[in-house]
Amino acid sequence: MERVRVGKLIKFILSLLIGLLVFSLTVLWAINFLNSPPDLNEGEDQIFSIYKGATLNSISKDLTQYGLIRYPWPMILYSRLMGTETDFKVGVYRISHKKSLTEIHDYLVEGRQQLFKVTIPEGWTSRQIADYLESLEITDREGFLKAVASTDLIEELDIPAKDFEGFLYPDT
Repeated sequence: MERVRVGKLIKFILSLLIGLLVFSLTVLWAINFLNSPPDLNEGEDQIFSIYKGATLNSISKDLTQYGLIRYPWPMILYSRLMGTETDFKVGVYRISHKKSLTEIHDYLVEGRQQLFKVTIPEGWTSRQIADYLESLEITDREGFLKAVASTDLIEELDIPAKDFEGFLYPDT
């Protein structure tokens, strides 16, 4: 009778040890997976934009389409575990294909955006500026013109005008 108990105890301990080993290997694989770049598209850095109203799902899918992460679900899971689902900052980012998922996550949550130095010649209209910025691939023409004409943005910035015309100053 005692041999049966010892046998069951040994089986239980072995099962427990195997379960712990499998769990540990899974955790190590997950850590390695999250901290290694996808190597899908080596080469130039990728310009990636997050627009107002973008969700964690759409951001993750876009990152996958740009070849910056392998699959959307690890970014979604990681963001939920970190409690940052809604903390992604709107903006334009330059992201290296060598960055890991966790580095990309932190980059987008902290809002380390790509900055562009642009000189606008004096006397240019909003339409000329829009064309110029589009030619530099900084923004699309229509999006810029929409922002320039946005009454909400004008009110938010407390500008006493109906649009930004004349408030986009050149480098002097």
